[in-house]
Amino acid sequence: MTLLPDSVPTSVARAFLFGTFGLGVVFALYGNAWYLDFVRKRWEALRQEPDQAAALARARQTGGVHLVAPIVAFALVIAAVVVPHLNLPSWGGGSVALVRDGYMTGYSSTTIGKALAASFDHAEWQSFTSDKGATVVKFTGKINASLHANAIEQLMRPVNEAATDNDINTRYGSYDTLLPYYQTAIEHLKARNRLQPIADKHGCAQSATQASCDAIRATFTLMREVVETWAEDAYWPVGEPVEIQWTVNPDGRSFSLASMNSNAWKGKPFSDIFAVLYD
Repeated sequence: MTLLPDSVPTSVARAFLFGTFGLGVVFALYGNAWYLDFVRKRWEALRQEPDQAAALARARQTGGVHLVAPIVAFALVIAAVVVPHLNLPSWGGGSVALVRDGYMTGYSSTTIGKALAASFDHAEWQSFTSDKGATVVKFTGKINASLHANAIEQLMRPVNEAATDNDINTRYGSYDTLLPYYQTAIEHLKARNRLQPIADKHGCAQSATQASCDAIRATFTLMREVVETWAEDAYWPVGEPVEIQWTVNPDGRSFSLASMNSNAWKGKPFSDIFAVLYD
């Protein structure tokens, strides 16, 4: 559990963390010395009083507890709980929270914030005002291993699901989903000297007899392994930066998706990207 909401910038959160830790160290090192100095000064003042009986009575009423430290500690706790949730303009908490805690149309299973938190490392949220005066909420992060694996699973899903289908047209027709990536995969593996071993593995030349080789099957299984091997390397790769922006509508209560930018998403419509994120 954290006292600071996601809308607080990382720099502010870190400053609060180090500041709190620093105060704890300072009080631990010097707290007793400060209190002892305070007591000595009070005692010296009491000794200077002409009426010692009255001075001792006041000392008993005051007690031996220095209230400054607990008051400061209590104030820090209250500040930690309350201030970050005030939606101060300096960190745009209101607009960030609006998007982060909202839902994408057609994806009501979880909030945008939770979906992105599960898919990206080093997540950052912030808001700013565009040159045209619109309030923009921006999310940045890096693709994590879970999202990478999920993207590959979705890419290969049609082929895997049709692998045992008795209808040859259905089985091999599922490979149409891999065709857009096949040439890219070939070039990627060829540049790394990894294509030929795969080609040799699936080629008919490896069969005991040419007659026993199913050339069609060999062609499709070759395509499958080439694309899958490439995908492990380069399809929605782990660590790839992403940036997503929303524009807050004038009513201040709704928002619209403005852009989704990443080298991993080039040429993909928003719907395809969210289908993977929310799968």
